Amino acid sequence: LTLLHGPTPPAWLQLVVFALLALLATLLGGLLPKAWVLDDPENAALRLGPLLESVNQALAPLLSAIEAVANVLLRAFGLPLQWDRLVPSLSASELESLIENDAVIGLEPDERNILEGVFSLRDTQVREVMVPRSGMVTLPLEACLSDLMEAVVSTRHARFPVIGESLDDVRGLLDLRLLAAPLVRGELTLDSPLSPYICPVARIQESASLADLLPQIRSGEPVLVVVDEHGGTEGLVTIADLTGEIVGDELEDDGDEADLIPLGGNCWRVAGDLEIFELNRQLGLKLPESDEHHTLAGFLLERLQHIPAAGEALNWEGDQFTVLTMDGPRIEDVKICLGERSNALIMSPQQD
Repeated sequence: LTLLHGPTPPAWLQLVVFALLALLATLLGGLLPKAWVLDDPENAALRLGPLLESVNQALAPLLSAIEAVANVLLRAFGLPLQWDRLVPSLSASELESLIENDAVIGLEPDERNILEGVFSLRDTQVREVMVPRSGMVTLPLEACLSDLMEAVVSTRHARFPVIGESLDDVRGLLDLRLLAAPLVRGELTLDSPLSPYICPVARIQESASLADLLPQIRSGEPVLVVVDEHGGTEGLVTIADLTGEIVGDELEDDGDEADLIPLGGNCWRVAGDLEIFELNRQLGLKLPESDEHHTLAGFLLERLQHIPAAGEALNWEGDQFTVLTMDGPRIEDVKICLGERSNALIMSPQQD
C-alpha cells in the first residue's frame, strides 16, 4: 500500500527504470533468442516446434472465431475473402535476389548451387547445353537390332535418333528399354529391322530457354531434337543436360575431364564442343560466331574447310589452335596457345 499510495518517484528514476526494462525486453525478447536461432536453426526448430504447436492449438478456437466474424463483415460490405494475400510471400525474382546477396540464412553450398541453377534456366538457351550436331550418335532408318546393340556397347547410350538421308531428316527415336518386352517374347533377332519400334521425337528451337524445355521434359520427352529457324538439325538435348545445368558438377563423375585444362606456357587443352562464347569469356578471345557454328570445333571446321587430322593447326590472330584428338570426323580436343594477334593462316601438322 505504501508503494501504491506513497510519493511519486522522481522523473529521472522513472526514466532509468523505463530504460532498464526496454533494454531487458530487447535483449531477452529479441536479440538473444534471434542469436540462438541463427546459431543453430535446426536444433532451435526442434526445441521450439512443440511449444509453437501447443500455442497454435490453444489459440485456434479464438482465431477461428475472429476469422468467422471477419468473414461475415467482409461479405456484408461485398469484399472478397483474400486471407492468403495477407501472408507474406516472395516472388521468384525476390528470392533469387536474396540468394545472390547472401541474405538467406542456413543454405548449404550445394543447396545454393542448385537454387542458382534453377534460376538460371530462364537465361540459358537450349543451344548452350545441347549435344552439338557433330556429337550426335545416330542410326539409319534401316537399322537392325545388331546395329543398335553395337551403338549401345560403344556409347553406353540407351536412346538414338534415327535419320533418313541426312542429319536434317530425323525420323524418330529408338529406345533400347522399349525393346525389352519384344526381346523377352522372342520377337526380335539380331537381324530384325527396328523401323516398327521407332518412336516420335519432339523438336525445340535452339533459341528457346531451358525454362521452355522443362514442360516438355516433364511430359515424358527424354530426348528432343534441337533445330534452327530453318528446321535444320543443330543437335539434341536430354533430361541429363537439363539436370546437369541445375546441379552443375554435382552429378558429374570424378573422372570427367574439364572442358578447359591449363597446360602451362599460356597453352590450354580445350574440348572441341566448348561453346565459343564460353571460350571467349574464359580466355579473353574474340572468336566469331555465326549461324553455322557455335562451338570451337565448328569454328575450326569453317576456317579449315575440311575435316582435319590430329596435329593439324590453325593460326588465328596470333593464337594457335592445334587439333589434338579426333573421334571419327569429330574434333574432340584442341590445344590453344595464346600469342600475338595476326591474320588467320592454316598450318600443316609438320609446322606444329
